[in-house]
This record gives sequence, C-alpha cells and structure tokens, in this order.
Amino acid sequence: MTVSVCMGIYNGEKYIEEQLDSILGQTRKAEEVILCDDCSTDRTVEIVRLFIERNGLQESWRLYCNGENRGYPGNFYYVMGLCAGDVVFLADQDDVWAETKLERMCAVLEEHPEAEVLACKFGLMDGEGERIHAVMAPSRSLGTRKLRQGGLREIFRKYQWPGMVLAYRNGWYRERGMGICGQESPGPCGEYGSWSHEEMGQCGEERNRSCEEMGYRGEYGSRSHENAGPCGEYGSRSCEDAGQCGEDRSGPCGNGGLEFRVPHDIFLCAMAAEEGAFFHMDEELAHHRRHDSNTAAEEHRVGKLLQRERKLWEIEKYLRMLGEFEEHRVLRTEAGKRILREKTRAMEGRYEALQSGRIWQVLRAAARDWRQVRAVAVVCDLVIVREGRE
Repeated sequence: MTVSVCMGIYNGEKYIEEQLDSILGQTRKAEEVILCDDCSTDRTVEIVRLFIERNGLQESWRLYCNGENRGYPGNFYYVMGLCAGDVVFLADQDDVWAETKLERMCAVLEEHPEAEVLACKFGLMDGEGERIHAVMAPSRSLGTRKLRQGGLREIFRKYQWPGMVLAYRNGWYRERGMGICGQESPGPCGEYGSWSHEEMGQCGEERNRSCEEMGYRGEYGSRSHENAGPCGEYGSRSCEDAGQCGEDRSGPCGNGGLEFRVPHDIFLCAMAAEEGAFFHMDEELAHHRRHDSNTAAEEHRVGKLLQRERKLWEIEKYLRMLGEFEEHRVLRTEAGKRILREKTRAMEGRYEALQSGRIWQVLRAAARDWRQVRAVAVVCDLVIVREGRE
C-alpha cells in the first residue's frame, strides 16, 4: 500500500512548518507528499521550499503553485488529482498530527478492505498550541480504538469529519468522485509518482531550476501572473509553457474543481457513506488548530455559536452546499437522494424558525425533523430565540 499526503496551502506562514514537521516525523513514511500553493502573498512558499531542501526531501515531496487562485475547495480537488498513492491522506496547513497517524490508519485500511474512506478522532488546540477543552468540541475520543461504520444521514446530521482526519482509497475516488467535481484523472505513468510531460506539463529538466530562474520576484509567492504557471516543482514552468493561461486554465484535472464548491471532506464522506464504505475509528490522531484565520470559520466558543446572525449565515452556507449536492448529482441511490431532500427541508425549516423569533416554531421544526437535527442544535436555537441574541 503506497501513501500520498496532499495539502492545499494559502497564506499559512504562521503554522505550516509545525504541520510539516509532524508529517515528516511519522512512524510510517509517506511515499509522496504533494503541496499546492494557491497564490499566497506571504512567506508560505519560501518556508515550504526551504523545509524540503533542508531535509533533503526533493525526491518525495513536491510543491506546486497555482497560476490563478482556485479557492479552498478548488485547490484541494486539484492537488488530490495529482496524488498517485493507493491511499491519500488529506492535510491542512495549520494542524498537527500524532506521529502514528499514518501507521495506525493504514493498518486499519489494510485490515478492512470494505472501507473506502476512513476517519480518526481529533482534538482542538488554540493558536498557541494549547489544548482546548470545549463543551461544543465536535469530536471526542474514548480511547477504545473501535471502528464504526457511518451512514449518510449521520454525515449530514453531524458534519464533524474535517479533511485533516480523512484517508481515502485513490482508485475509488478516481472512479467515483473525480468526474463529479469537474476533474479528469491525470493518471500516473511509469514508476510510482512519475507523470507524463503531456499529462502534467511538469516533467523534464525544468524540475530542478532555482527559484530565481523560475520567475520569483521579491517575496516568494508574489510573482506576476505571467511568470507564475502551475510551478511544477517549486514553480518550474511559465504559464504560457504549462497551458495555464489564456483559454485553458484547467491544468491536468479538467476545470480543477473551480466550479464545484462542495468542501472535499463532506464530499468524500457522503459518497462513501452512501455506499456503506465510510468508517471512523475511536482514536485521536490529530489536533485541529482553531484561530482567527481558519478557512472554514469553525467555531467552538458558546458565545459565538449563540449569535443569531452567525447561525443564519451557517445555515445559508449549508443550504448552498446541499444545493450543490443535488445540482451535481453526487448521490446515486434513491435512498441517498431522499436523505438529501429531508436534510434540505430540515435546514430550511430551521432557518425559517430562527428568522421568526418564535420558540414554538423552533420546537415545531425540531419535532418534525428530529432525525435530521441534533438535540444540541435545537437547544442553541431555543437560547438564541429566547434571548433575542443578534
């Protein structure tokens, strides 16, 4: 079983080196680590480049740079399409992994071939690296190491498995998911991790060019669009050579996920759960960092979660995501489509109840859609309405 670790990065200079250290320090090494920078304006690219060079990782770690900003989901779908391993682990730039994460999750995947997507538990830490003990923490491990199958209704009801806890089988994803998110598999050629020049536009002697030759200007990541390109290894090709400018901005993976906006984590979990192939293990193998610049704007602080406008914004965002599931026909079975419709109706009802400001309407919506909404969410909504929190 070969392993790829992939990470979409953007303006992550403050925390990224600690995450890279935790990946490098794994007891089970990955065959490749692929990072793709989404037009950072800080020192992220420089930090990654120096980390790779300092640790002699040029053979197995690769850094790509987008010629245009793809956005958070699009960048991750793009870098996922570049992975050649049998199993792909998703990594975020500001988290920290336990040193046994790859080893433990690979062992479970080898023992359970029925699992296409596997999740572990995670803890929370703050911007200073201190552990967060929060009432509203989304994930807690009891330390049992037990494996449990997760259903589609549970995925939509909880949505508590971020990408940094997931590993998926690459062959399954390429067959099941890449076409939906607007990608076409670039596919490996020859030995593990080698890509054809035609498919990737990143091979040949240009891989080893220095950053100075590759068109970096001043701070790393602040190059002009003309010189940016997909960057191959450390930004090796110009946009014109790589086919990233003009009419074709897609690179090797179709539209690179530019139009498909469903977050990659729930996309993977939902597809696998519909097939009975999503499993999660009761073992904490990572720490998710909560800070002011989290891309997904996650929140665990009760005071923030009990703000009406924030809650309405969260529901609006969730409803847009559910609409993308329907529009792109992510779910294939009638049972899956029914669960999606039921969840959409429940979220619409919850939104209307919160807007109404009436306790009885919140209770009525909760009674009607009790299978779709967690009890803690109903309690939060009742507090928001009762207190009139804006």
